[in-house]
Amino acid sequence: MSRTQKKRLIIAGILIALPVLVLVEEHFRGKWALAKLKRQLVAKGEKLTINDCRPPAPQSAAENGYFELLRAAEMLGGNSLNLAAPRSLNAIAPGKVEVVYNRAEWKVSDSTRATNNNWKTLEDSFSAWREPLDGVRTAIRRQEFDSGLDYTLGFDIALPHLARFKSATQHLGIDALIHLHHGRLDEAIDDIEAQLLLSHHMRNERLLISQLVRIGITASAIGPTWQVLQAPGLTDARLERLQRAWETSEFTVSLNQSLEMERAMGVAMFTRLRRSVDEAARNLGVMGMNAPGRPVQSVEDLVDRIGGSSGQLVMKGIYIPLWQFAWSHQDECSYLETMQEVLEGSRESARRYSVAPSSAVANQLDERSKNQSSYGRVRRHVSEMLAGSMSRAYQRAASIEAQRALTVTAIALKRYELRHGSTAASLPALVPEFLREVPRDIFDGQPLRYRSGGNGNYLLYSIGKDERDDGGDPARPDKVPRNLHITNGRDWVWPMPATEQEIRAAEEKERQRK
Repeated sequence: MSRTQKKRLIIAGILIALPVLVLVEEHFRGKWALAKLKRQLVAKGEKLTINDCRPPAPQSAAENGYFELLRAAEMLGGNSLNLAAPRSLNAIAPGKVEVVYNRAEWKVSDSTRATNNNWKTLEDSFSAWREPLDGVRTAIRRQEFDSGLDYTLGFDIALPHLARFKSATQHLGIDALIHLHHGRLDEAIDDIEAQLLLSHHMRNERLLISQLVRIGITASAIGPTWQVLQAPGLTDARLERLQRAWETSEFTVSLNQSLEMERAMGVAMFTRLRRSVDEAARNLGVMGMNAPGRPVQSVEDLVDRIGGSSGQLVMKGIYIPLWQFAWSHQDECSYLETMQEVLEGSRESARRYSVAPSSAVANQLDERSKNQSSYGRVRRHVSEMLAGSMSRAYQRAASIEAQRALTVTAIALKRYELRHGSTAASLPALVPEFLREVPRDIFDGQPLRYRSGGNGNYLLYSIGKDERDDGGDPARPDKVPRNLHITNGRDWVWPMPATEQEIRAAEEKERQRK
């Protein structure tokens, strides 16, 4: 063999060995860094295993109302009945909501028709749900409530109850309006209590999706509560009961506990993905490895361009084995670091009752993700997909906390008006007779904004998720959809009842638009 040939062989060997050495170095560097990080987190008291994050077991299985509620909720069926009911928080103008329980009829619509409905036809449709709805109320009032979720299943965990429970609370909200229409205030409050109690029962479900459903359940009780506050025959005892139901729920602590469990489930998932090419391929596919419509900037985009069986071959034959050996530990390390930042921001926000620390972390993570190199995306794809969706979870909890604070304060203001015959001059006037402390706005930690207008009118608002005080402007920014919900305004204003003139003007405007 000539000297030139030997030199070529040596160069070829170096070119082959160099990538291998790089991958080996990546493997051990990531493995050592991950082990060190886990030791540091455990030393700080962080919980990294599913068993450590489990909620407390129920004290009495006989008192567990979960399965009873699930059976009753299944009998209620889907949500088609919502099409026939009036909207309980029907905003006809910014900051103005229509009182619907005393309307003779209202317009309902679906994809094919638009017509009018009335209380008789609604109640006739609702009569079939009376018995299962009674079962829902009975189950909700059980002392124990445990869904028995098997968190070791990871993100394959089955959650059949979430849609059923959401449907049950929507039925309770409709039932509350029917009772209001007939002047049965106590029964209407019973329904709202049941909605909020169900949300409270779900506080120990340590999954982010469960907490988001809790938020939706609680939000569905705001409209019926607003309608109750407009009804005649209110007494302080009734309002105190309604206020107590709203004060029971809490979201930020439960949200942070669910983030801890999600982190532990993520750690377990990394272990499974390292062991099985098939499971890694399945999970990476679910997490968007083949999402089209993006420029080629990483291996997943390249695989997508190859397409079909060739793409799967590249995934299972090249990328996944490389990820498992060289990058999976670095990816998990990035996941734990990101989740720790998210959790610390969320915990600090909960401690200060201000969304600012969590928002700062979320903005920082967004900026970091935006500036990450293509090679960084290849190495840290799983952590990007898992942790990225968690970065703004606290903002969702803050949203319902702000709405809950507005609702509790509005109830307390109504109690003040009933007892003293006038509108409270300020929020401190509610303390300690009706509230333990001046209610705060979670978006900046300051007191909720309030101005008295006399004659039962006032301006009460949160500054909203833009964390900017617009002086109580309920109008929506241009980028927000047409929906006039409280949370779509520049500020989140507790609405006042719309006048008949305002309702007619809104109806005329709608006719002209069509």
